[in-house]
Amino acid sequence: MDHNEKHSVSVDEQAFQVMETSVESIDGASIFVRYTAPDNPRGVILFIHGYGDHSGRYTHVLKHLSDSGFATVAPDHRGHGKTAALMGYVERLDAIVDDLFLLRKLATQRFPEVPVFLMGHSMGGLLAILHMQRYQVGIAGAILMAPAVLVPKDIPGIMVALSGFFSFLSPRLPVQPFFDVSKATRLPEVQEELGADPLVYKGRIRARTGYEMLRGMRRALAGLHRITVPILVLHGGDDMRVAPEATDLVFEGVSSPDKEKHVFPEAYHELMHDPDTDHVLAVVRQWLERRDVLNG
Repeated sequence: MDHNEKHSVSVDEQAFQVMETSVESIDGASIFVRYTAPDNPRGVILFIHGYGDHSGRYTHVLKHLSDSGFATVAPDHRGHGKTAALMGYVERLDAIVDDLFLLRKLATQRFPEVPVFLMGHSMGGLLAILHMQRYQVGIAGAILMAPAVLVPKDIPGIMVALSGFFSFLSPRLPVQPFFDVSKATRLPEVQEELGADPLVYKGRIRARTGYEMLRGMRRALAGLHRITVPILVLHGGDDMRVAPEATDLVFEGVSSPDKEKHVFPEAYHELMHDPDTDHVLAVVRQWLERRDVLNG
């Protein structure tokens, strides 16, 4: 990524580096991006974080992927992390979908002739699905972790029914409680880090953001059949944020002839922050290596 590069930061005691830059979107918004650029990468992975989250919580994942020979690109979405003008506010989900296309284009320019994969968690899985439904050409495959295509069971039906009204009346209004570290991960130290992280949005879901996500879920489910690229779907069996049935719907709904599904029975929502994380990453690495051979 060559746009407005700022600086690099070390994430462990070894020589691994994550670069940081800002990219100007097609509508002029500034998107904060972390990325890694190993020599002669075998592929590029666009990592897409979830709701209320930010890419800085996944440097261990970027390192694992980089050690496996893959360049990575990991933005903070609009309304999130270091990109946010107003934390938790997403005016248009499609704007993020378009941001991902721009980042794919820049990554392809930097690393031509290598396969590009998507890796999305939760809302990031939803965004990856919406992105593939619009911009599928050129994607070598996608890894979807707990894809958020179903409304969480703890959100009241009345809030779902009134989401359009609140979005029109007061789009920035925080309306629905959601943040709960005990439902995100079963690791106490990560729960503590989540609560203390200033770049994690802890407030109520804002009216427009919730409405946009609900509309996105409907569109994603309706258009799953249009997806034909290789797909790996992963889910925690004890996920209390996105029901494991979401992964079943995605797996059965896509038209991809090459698709795999893995459920980790005791894992919670955050598969990248779980006692099973090493196992999950091993599955991801094996899947990528098989796709890399097929693309090579």
